[in-house]
Amino acid sequence: MSFALSLAADVVEVDAGATTPLGLTIVNTGATTDRFEVEVEGIDLEWRFIPVPTFAVEPSATVSEKIFLKPPRVPESVAGSYPFVVRVRSLETGEAKIVQGLLKLLPFHHLTMEISPKKGVVSPTTKRNDYRLTLVNLGNSEHTLQLSAQDPDDRCAYEFESDQIVLGPGQQREVEMIADPKQTPLLSSGRLIGFSAIARSLNERTVSATAQAQLEQRSLLSPATLVALALIAAILGAWWAMRPKPPEIDLSVVPRHALAGTQIQVSYVAQNADHVKITASTDEPGKEPEVIYDGPANNPGPFPYVLKGSGQVMITADAEKDGKPVHDSEPVTIDVPPVVPAAEITGLKASDRRIRLGTSFVLSWKVKNATKVAIAPIADNLSPDLEQYSVTPTTTGEQTYTFIAFNEAGKSVKKTVTVEVYDESDAQIVSFSANPKAVKESEGGKTVLSWHVTNADHVELTIGSDAPIAVSPDEPGREVTIGAKTTFILTAFDTRARRVARKVTVNFEKTEVVIEPSTTGGTPPTDPPIPDTIPPP
Repeated sequence: MSFALSLAADVVEVDAGATTPLGLTIVNTGATTDRFEVEVEGIDLEWRFIPVPTFAVEPSATVSEKIFLKPPRVPESVAGSYPFVVRVRSLETGEAKIVQGLLKLLPFHHLTMEISPKKGVVSPTTKRNDYRLTLVNLGNSEHTLQLSAQDPDDRCAYEFESDQIVLGPGQQREVEMIADPKQTPLLSSGRLIGFSAIARSLNERTVSATAQAQLEQRSLLSPATLVALALIAAILGAWWAMRPKPPEIDLSVVPRHALAGTQIQVSYVAQNADHVKITASTDEPGKEPEVIYDGPANNPGPFPYVLKGSGQVMITADAEKDGKPVHDSEPVTIDVPPVVPAAEITGLKASDRRIRLGTSFVLSWKVKNATKVAIAPIADNLSPDLEQYSVTPTTTGEQTYTFIAFNEAGKSVKKTVTVEVYDESDAQIVSFSANPKAVKESEGGKTVLSWHVTNADHVELTIGSDAPIAVSPDEPGREVTIGAKTTFILTAFDTRARRVARKVTVNFEKTEVVIEPSTTGGTPPTDPPIPDTIPPP
């Protein structure tokens, strides 16, 4: 039996995030129906999907199947060429053939840029005109970016830490930028300068990212401001000198509603105070208020506080100066957390509990109240709506897979399934025998070993404890001579060095020397003396 195979195209261009079918044609040139298994090697498992990995083909028939190529649209799917191999193996004869292809992943471009802060200030006495540009390449190809900035009236000069950067797929870079007004008047009204920062790819001129920010340019003083400030200063000075200064405190609590166990932040602004004490109290009888802060008034916080219990807690701040107290309070409501139903695994099964190494099985499941599922140790984050997952074990023996379902609160429930993975040799020992299986020393101790092997790359014969000797896979057998009970082991290896062995044991019967008694009445003859050394032949 034999077959031929071909791909619909040797080179397949694929957009990241899209699913592209690739046709595979198999022609059964044999005289009987054959079953075939399709595997794809060389590209990531997540990038490909074979709807029908095994199928039957009638004699002289042609069957076309689809292989779907589906690299995800993420920066990790780097644009480029990826060679792959499609391997088709006959499940009847073990014959395998391959055909090569090339996946050409096309580039996609997505640049983003943020600028911080959104507004800067510059004046003769203050300069807060440093900006940080954060650039992210969310595409799958590398870009060399040229950085620039501009404003409509060309009022500013812009300086970059580096005006040209290289940004790989998925990479993020931060670049410092300074915006300086070209003119700085000392007496004038302030003005607001809007400008744009631009990052343009030198590889793809149509790819760019833009961010906008503002620079407020203030003069030292305006004439009207100068007069107003002098007048206000005189009034405030007189008022300040005559007014009493009682302590003041303004308490701030964030957030005002939270679950038990949540950490809230407590801060305050105090004026004319020497000492501040902040406490948390509840309506529980006999329980003393819990002190959050007790110290000098020049430490405004924030102070962390973890909510406990349920109901309401009152946060109170007391300030004091020269024996004059003042206080401020803020209530905080401790909300009851919503009840999140537990995740349930109502069904979990493997399509095959015993498979050959290199083949796949399907793990199927049913879950309730699950927002995420995982299969340890092969998949971390799967949709609960998927309901099945194709698994290809890479090692032999019993493989245990743990299926984990998570509810909305992150709590999990687990179930396991075990699959036995075996690896058999393609080589077969059809027969291996010895004739006779018992020999006598008196007959020369000869026996004839006969064997018949198929699909063998090479064969070894081990006689007793001797080292293995190579024999031809086409050799039907050979005659051997033994001098004791001997076990013969025939080992056949396939092209992947996987072995299969059979053994046969031949018994050996020594010839015993019987000494007849003398009829003359004399002493029986004795054996001649054995020399200490055996002369060389």
